[in-house]
Amino acid sequence: MPCRLFALLLTLSVATAVAQTLPPRPLDLSGLKQTPNADAQNSDPLAACRVEAEKGNADASFQLGMAYLIGENAPQDAVAAEGYFKKLPLESAQMCMIAEAYMETALPGRLGAAARWVEAAHAGCADWAQAVWYGGNQRGPDTAREIEFLRRVLNAKDDDYRLLAQAQLGQLLLDGTAITATPAERAAWIGAAARMRLGMAGMLLAPRTTTSDDPERAFTWIRRSARYGTPVAMAQLGQAAMARTASDLSYLEGMALYAMGMRQNLLSSAALAAQIKQLEPAQIEELHNGIAYWTRTAHETGGYYAKNDLLRLPAPVDEKALAAQATDADPDAEVRLAYVFESRGDFEKAEALYHTVWRNGLGRILFAQAEEAAKAKQWTSARDFDLLAADFGSREACLALASIEAQGLVEKKNPLGEYLWLLRAGSTDTQRINAVKRRLAASEVDSARRSTAAWFVTNKAFWPEETARAQKLLDKQLSIQIPGRGLTPVPQKSWNLPRRMQ
Repeated sequence: MPCRLFALLLTLSVATAVAQTLPPRPLDLSGLKQTPNADAQNSDPLAACRVEAEKGNADASFQLGMAYLIGENAPQDAVAAEGYFKKLPLESAQMCMIAEAYMETALPGRLGAAARWVEAAHAGCADWAQAVWYGGNQRGPDTAREIEFLRRVLNAKDDDYRLLAQAQLGQLLLDGTAITATPAERAAWIGAAARMRLGMAGMLLAPRTTTSDDPERAFTWIRRSARYGTPVAMAQLGQAAMARTASDLSYLEGMALYAMGMRQNLLSSAALAAQIKQLEPAQIEELHNGIAYWTRTAHETGGYYAKNDLLRLPAPVDEKALAAQATDADPDAEVRLAYVFESRGDFEKAEALYHTVWRNGLGRILFAQAEEAAKAKQWTSARDFDLLAADFGSREACLALASIEAQGLVEKKNPLGEYLWLLRAGSTDTQRINAVKRRLAASEVDSARRSTAAWFVTNKAFWPEETARAQKLLDKQLSIQIPGRGLTPVPQKSWNLPRRMQ
């Protein structure tokens, strides 16, 4: 068995899609003498790593330590793991990875051990890890501490997690969290959240449009997602450029994109650090030059726009032409225009447009795909896209779903489904609604109303007008079900989904 990071390691984070899609280069053992025989290797899956570790291979020793820490092909033993780690000159990314691994175990003292390793890392990855811990259930939720560490990321000596931290601060602001910030900071953070939201389109749509026959078409959505700094998309597009399947990007541009995507993940960044160690000094300098190129591009344009991207726009930007393009039908142009406002210091205008894109942009992109599928009478695909669009606030998608259910375009006609989506669309067609209601039992009507109310509250960011009314209905329903409680309202927070959508 070759010495490489183990499969279980890739389950430690939601963002492991990068590591799974772009695996670290395995250690080349082709020139080694096979000291242990085949039976020994079968009985000890870590045999190859042990051989390399005894020869002083730092990567092998690190992987052995991780194997003991997570209990893969070895008994879970933090003492043994620490013994391997303490012998090594570890990179910050590796220390952060150790801390994250501790947080995912049930080992006694895991919180203290994780904190010890992130403090030793003293880098942006350490502050980002702690922000994630306090933002979720690992050490929180504690919004004040989360914000504290997100701000530390912005002040870190490296830029590895800066974009993600900005986007999360913007998300908190858009959720109504009170954060002391300058107008410039607010615009930058909300802008980052809007771009990250648009970047989700590529991750949602790329698997549905990828074909092996047309590599360029396969990366259409990946490209759009990478332009907004989505780490997985940046790494995938960068790897495609290095493999020459994304021919409009140079190898250097691809290598830099790959590195920038990989280093924004607590797992893949450790693999990246090991890969960079194997480069020649001249190659490392080229990599840094490529990263500097993309950083300048983002500073000038607000995104990682390739040279042939129509929205890269040379300076000075023709603002009048861009404003004509930036309509509801083109959220990509809207976010580009918002950055023009931000760049010239018109922060209030920029923030307002960013907010519009964050709330409605992704739903509009997804609904456009549903419309294309419907025109081609691909009703199953149309319904799938409409369902995605509806979750991100598209009333048009809700109406389309009502029609699909009413006409039985995918399955048999479903009056209950039609009624449900008419409610979610906020339809004012009372004649149609009443006609459908007459075909339903009273219990079905009540169930649809409660289901719709819960859906509005769960997705309150996209349905602010309906949320308060829906919450009152849910509070009333729950108070009736709990004898002796009277009309005690349920705290609204209890109905919310987790804030993160990574």
